[in-house]
Amino acid sequence: MDVVTAYLNGSLDEEVYMEVPDQLSEVLERVLAKDKVGSNKKIITDKNILETAKCWNKALDRCVNSVCLLRKSLYGLRQSGLQWYKRLVSMLNDIGFKALPQDPCVFIVQKGERMMLIGIYVDDMILATHSYTIQCGWKK
Repeated sequence: MDVVTAYLNGSLDEEVYMEVPDQLSEVLERVLAKDKVGSNKKIITDKNILETAKCWNKALDRCVNSVCLLRKSLYGLRQSGLQWYKRLVSMLNDIGFKALPQDPCVFIVQKGERMMLIGIYVDDMILATHSYTIQCGWKK
């Protein structure tokens, strides 16, 4: 089971700044011009997004060599994998899973006769249980 956008779900423990991508101004101008943008070629009509795009575009016009403070992990950021792992472990622990001492990427939960194992690798998970119902419920 692939965890879509897994690395985007981690929080950062330290301040990380990145250069503003050159294409951001171009994309913001296209959004404001109500051109189609993104991989799905969509016209943005949400007023909050348009207002944010206008503010960002003005700020970028005033600044040269801009940087921005990241509030969440991004793909390609060295910390992203670890931050995703920490968040996932916290969520699994909250619902009763425990990591095996032999392998911190294998988790187990057992309640009476029912048991479930989860193995994680990067942003993929494999589930093992005797119950199809439990497995289907987990995937949701």
